Amino acid sequence: MIQLLSSWIIENIDAEIVNRFIDYNTARDLWEGIKNLLNSGHDELQIYDLSSTAATLRQGNSTIETYFGKLSMLWKEIDKRMPNPMTCPQDITAFNNFIQRQRLYQFLTEINENLDKERRDLLHMDHLPTVDVAYATIRREISRRKIITDVSSPGIDPSEFWSRHTKEGCFKLVGYPDWWDDLQKRKAATKAPAHRTGGKANLATVDHPGEITSSYSGMDLKKREAAITKQGTRKRKEERETAVNHTEKGKGNERVTYNPTNLPLNTETPPNLTHILPGPIQDPIHKFSLIIHNYSKWIFYCGATDTMTFDPHDLSSVHSTPRTHVETANGTTIPVHQAGPADISSSLSVKNCLLIPGLSHKLLSVSQLTKELHYTILFTSDGCLVQDTRTGTTLGHGTEQGGLYYVDETVKKGHSLLVHGTLIQQLWTWHRRLGHPSLGYLKRFFSSFHSCNFSLDCETCVLAKSHKHSYSPSFTKTDRPFDLVHSDVWGPAPESNSQGYSYFVLFLDDCTRVSWIYFLKDKSEVFDVFVNFYNMILTQFHTRLKILRSDNGGEYVSHKMKNFILEHGMLHQTTCPDTPQQNGVAERKKPNLT
Repeated sequence: MIQLLSSWIIENIDAEIVNRFIDYNTARDLWEGIKNLLNSGHDELQIYDLSSTAATLRQGNSTIETYFGKLSMLWKEIDKRMPNPMTCPQDITAFNNFIQRQRLYQFLTEINENLDKERRDLLHMDHLPTVDVAYATIRREISRRKIITDVSSPGIDPSEFWSRHTKEGCFKLVGYPDWWDDLQKRKAATKAPAHRTGGKANLATVDHPGEITSSYSGMDLKKREAAITKQGTRKRKEERETAVNHTEKGKGNERVTYNPTNLPLNTETPPNLTHILPGPIQDPIHKFSLIIHNYSKWIFYCGATDTMTFDPHDLSSVHSTPRTHVETANGTTIPVHQAGPADISSSLSVKNCLLIPGLSHKLLSVSQLTKELHYTILFTSDGCLVQDTRTGTTLGHGTEQGGLYYVDETVKKGHSLLVHGTLIQQLWTWHRRLGHPSLGYLKRFFSSFHSCNFSLDCETCVLAKSHKHSYSPSFTKTDRPFDLVHSDVWGPAPESNSQGYSYFVLFLDDCTRVSWIYFLKDKSEVFDVFVNFYNMILTQFHTRLKILRSDNGGEYVSHKMKNFILEHGMLHQTTCPDTPQQNGVAERKKPNLT
């Protein structure tokens, strides 16, 4: 058996060095010789080489799986040659956390630039994830992008790409992705009725077959998109201004913009709509959408880091901004022109609003309101409320319409604010604004509410009118000392004394009302003090403590305390959560002592 093992080892050694190991008599000697020759041990040169390779490794054209796999192998080799030098368990954990954080930075630094948003989101988390969690998060995002924007097949016309349907990409066969339900809800929420022209978008689609294939048939998809976008950029600004000027002559406060549904942002005017948008017309794309938007609608939006608008009149002044573009959910980018302060309403304004003419809606960033302005936003099923966190002042309201939360429009007139919205929305607004009066009083104040039979189920009114039953005083008193002892802990004190004491524990006999006080440096000392107190009673008074009454503090319900009480046949009475009145004897004694 030993000779067979030696033969197997020699057969697997490279032919160039096998002659070194033929003369060994036993398999053990052979293995020791191989170990002495090839084992690197704690070779500092190899550790340096591995660390340099890991520090200079880039993702480049590799997949994220290949890049992370190479990094993981290098890290394992480094850990094997340079193990954790700590001996204390706490130091071992702290050192491992430090190494994990350094490797997270190293992994995120060398991933490609198109993952910059994911890298920024991971680094902005309150608790940094491990490198494995960061890798899994980025890998899921890459898979999601591939599902949505995979356009790798050459020679496919842009108009044909979105209608492509293969067996491998059929959601009914392979399963629906996580974002599918949210997408369907947003589509249903933003779909406007046929008779409406304001607020939500009305789409009109016209096909022009043959125009793209004749001019760009020799290009692949990305080159055709770039050529089309470049050609449309020359007339974009002029046609947008023409569209705005033409709309302002009509009725209402509306704006006409248009962008293709299949390609990057482009505002070329279709030739058969000259009666709608006059001006020079050249249309290199075969499909477009005409979208009509309402100027005055701001939407509360949680998916934006900055407030954005397409209307330059919303900005009181403009200046350049270091942000050159914004990235949408599907990975495409839209250029940013300028920025400046914007007044959302009479009491709500932001200092930095991005001007993006390519947008179709005005987006009010929720994160900008909460982080920069320190506002609190409360969302309900029918609206939202904006308050100043420091003063509690209400600064604005929002109304839910079709799944979106729109900033309420209020118009100053005299000393009052006119409320807009449905009759129910007006009723709720005045109910909150006037201090929650009943429906009968509101009908006396406003004639428009006379026919309203709506029931005001206001939670604030119910809670304000509710009362808490008072606790009746307890006259129960034990007949013998130490049949019942009340206990509670006070602290921490604002400042420790010269010996470092910050707490004290109180033991109060129910029969004699005699109190014992023990000073503590930490709450964890309560068990040891209680054992000493129990032994003192047993020795000095020749009796046993029968019942201990306290709250549910961790110092009283620890395993050591429970086991000690059970072993000595005592009963432990604890109060209900958030009910200190049940331990009122000890609670009332503490203020007298402090």
